[in-house]
Formats: sequence, C-alpha cells, structure tokens
Amino acid sequence: MKRVISILIVAALALCLCACGGKSEDDKAEVWKLSSYEWRRTPMEGLELTEVTLKLKDDKTFTLDQEVTLNGEKGEATLSGKYTLEGSKLTLLSDTLKTANSKESVDPARETNATYSENSVVIDLTTQDSPYFKTVTLHK
Repeated sequence: MKRVISILIVAALALCLCACGGKSEDDKAEVWKLSSYEWRRTPMEGLELTEVTLKLKDDKTFTLDQEVTLNGEKGEATLSGKYTLEGSKLTLLSDTLKTANSKESVDPARETNATYSENSVVIDLTTQDSPYFKTVTLHK
C-alpha cells in the first residue's frame, strides 16, 4: 500500500512540474530570418543588408531587427509594434524605432505590407521611404 501511495505522489509531482514548465517569450514567437533581398535601384557601393530577424509573437506584437553594413561599418535598428494577419496578407504597424546609437524613440506609425506563407515572408518596401531595397524575403 505504501508503494502504491509513493508512486501516486511521484506521478502527481511529475505532472505538477510539467504543468509549470511554460514557454519563454522567445518560444512563443514565430521567427523568420533573412534569405534574400531585391534592390530598388543600383546599390550604393559597399552597402549590404547583412541580417534581418522578424519575430511574430502570439500577442500580435512583432520585432524586426535589422543589420546593415556600409563599407565595413555596421548599423543596427529594431522596429516594433503590432501586426495583423489576414490570410496571406501580413501588415506590420510599427510604432517604435530603436537604433544602436540612440535611445528608443517613438516613430510615427508606419504600415508595412508583406506576403505571408508557411515557408516565407516577403516584405514589400516599394511604398516605403527605403531608397535602396525593394523587397526583403525571410524564411524560418
């Protein structure tokens, strides 16, 4: 009888431990990484988009981390805000911009459209102020 009670207690403790082991914030995010980009016009010599990471979180917020290299000098920026996903139309509404050289600042709300699929996200920059990039393609 003691053995049966001991086994039941161990099983109950194991279930409690499993139930408490929630996911971290990063585990709850869908993460997309840069795979390619298309130029709008002839690129500035030495300009390269080296890294882009888009995180779409369960709470309908996103972060978009970007790294650009110009003649060996790195520049980093992070956009964040809310997103909507309707079918394959992904809309990113950014409200905050943070760069490596400045404090976090509130950016005027900027809407960016993208095409979403299971395998890729293609961000359309043709309606944005980006003088160099036309599209940015990300994969999981």
